[in-house]
Amino acid sequence: MATKTVRIGSLNNVHQYDDGDWDGGIETDDTIKVGQAPTAPEDVLRLDDVGAVVGDVVGPAGASNNAVVLFDGATGKLLKDSGITAFGEVIGDGTAGRVLRLIGLTIQAGTAANSLKCTSISYWNGDANAVQDNIGKTGVAVGVWKLNVAGTVLQLLNTGLTGSLIAVISSNIYQNASTTDITMFCRGVSGIGINFYDTATGATQDITVLAAVGDIYLSISYLTSA
Repeated sequence: MATKTVRIGSLNNVHQYDDGDWDGGIETDDTIKVGQAPTAPEDVLRLDDVGAVVGDVVGPAGASNNAVVLFDGATGKLLKDSGITAFGEVIGDGTAGRVLRLIGLTIQAGTAANSLKCTSISYWNGDANAVQDNIGKTGVAVGVWKLNVAGTVLQLLNTGLTGSLIAVISSNIYQNASTTDITMFCRGVSGIGINFYDTATGATQDITVLAAVGDIYLSISYLTSA
């Protein structure tokens, strides 16, 4: 079998040898177009990945920046926009914009009798609120705080939070100098509502009585709308 190498542009016509078959090698600096697709993987050899830039992936014509990508088997496209942003959002109930926060809360005796002095600091992405004195048992807001008439429920109102409270994730009493063991339960009522209980009896606890004995420190993680 004869072998012939052809340089594109060097010949106008290439003729087959008389033996009816020949191997040919083709050299070119340009693009070669073929009218028939290869039938086997070994028919095609490429040195670089296909795409405008190495690493490009074919997807939808439009997508949201930083959105999580999904495989789309329904339409036949390999990739699609999930609609969920990968950065800066908490994926919980699927609602975009949720933000996780963590604060430390200090409860002390207020200057006035039967009142509290409270402050919050940010441990991580949380809402810091300056010291507020004389939060009385009136059920009326004092700054961003409110204490019910029994002194058993302390609220950090939405006005002291970034966005509106969606849910309290966790809460902890990490220091209690009042010498009385207490537990707490937090829930979202126009902000963070903290309910205090006597651990031994399970009865609700007037927190002003305990704060008069010693300071109480809490940590609370919570989810806000923004």
